[in-house]
Amino acid sequence: MDTDDEPGKSLLAYERTRIASDRTLMAWVRTAVSLIGFGFSIPKFFAYLAATEPLKATLGLSPRALGILLIALGTVGLAGGIFEHTKLIHHVAPPGRRRDKISVALVTAVLMAAVGILALINVVVA
Repeated sequence: MDTDDEPGKSLLAYERTRIASDRTLMAWVRTAVSLIGFGFSIPKFFAYLAATEPLKATLGLSPRALGILLIALGTVGLAGGIFEHTKLIHHVAPPGRRRDKISVALVTAVLMAAVGILALINVVVA
């Protein structure tokens, strides 16, 4: 085995792992967008429906409470995904490697988490 090639293999392995972690983080973003979107839409839909005809409460969970739960679940899940992503990237970085540029996936995830917090505030306050 050629020892001169080892640093190149190590760097390539790191890049593959980083890209795989970005893909996983984007999966968290997609899941969070779905949960936050449903959580924001369900109370609005039932408010519109209640304006047109009276509704009966079922299962003891109001549409507003369900919306808050879904938004919170999406936002907390995304925060966990962001934490795991950053922890993994720092763990697998080769020794002596300069700090990587912040990935687009990470920026998207952080912005989506902010949107989740704003949606949660909107549903709780409204």
